[in-house]
Amino acid sequence: MPDKRLAKICAGVPAVNQTLYWRIRFLVGDPVALLELPQPSGPRSVLILRDIEMQRAKKSARVDQVGCPADFAPEDGLSGDRETATAQAAAECLRREGVAHVVADRSLPLIFAELLKRAGISVACDTELWVAERRQKNEEEVECLREAQRVTEQAMRFACEMIATAEARSGGALYRDGQPLTSERVRTAVDHWLMDRHFINPRSIIAGGPTGADCHDVGSGALVTGLPVIVDIFPRSQATLY
Repeated sequence: MPDKRLAKICAGVPAVNQTLYWRIRFLVGDPVALLELPQPSGPRSVLILRDIEMQRAKKSARVDQVGCPADFAPEDGLSGDRETATAQAAAECLRREGVAHVVADRSLPLIFAELLKRAGISVACDTELWVAERRQKNEEEVECLREAQRVTEQAMRFACEMIATAEARSGGALYRDGQPLTSERVRTAVDHWLMDRHFINPRSIIAGGPTGADCHDVGSGALVTGLPVIVDIFPRSQATLY
């Protein structure tokens, strides 16, 4: 288990860094820094992020304190680059708290490690930090997974039925609503189906015939009867990221 007596940092973009999102449960597409500062009563969490996101974060982020880089500007000022400024502010916040050593998980961007070092704060990487905790799902997370699985199964049924109920014409080509049924057409239909349910989806694999034997080839062109079709989809909730 992580040592609660040590300061910790997790940084990056919550929309991409899943550990960071899991820690704060706040979705944003800009760089942020989460600092966990040891206190006698337990860690105090500080979230540093873009100023225009502060009000939203104060309402939704699961942290004790919300600030922006300007709240922790070093004496020589902040960079015009948003990620660099966030890293500068994180280092300055830790310096003001008297922290000389901080522990990071394996996802910490190098710019944060570099600017912490320049501020005289040593950084150690704990490759197991928060790993076990993320694997243990609470009831809220289990329900999110159930919902994602339910939508995934429905999307899979939708795609398979779209293919299975198509009309086979001469030469084996599949048609639907008078138009050839292609990998691209099924893929687009799956995407639209998921978007209507507030899910996003990287490119689905809809690969017919020999193409289906080429691992992770997404497939292209007409689908035909008598040959297998690989259907592989990757839905993710826009609201919960599960």
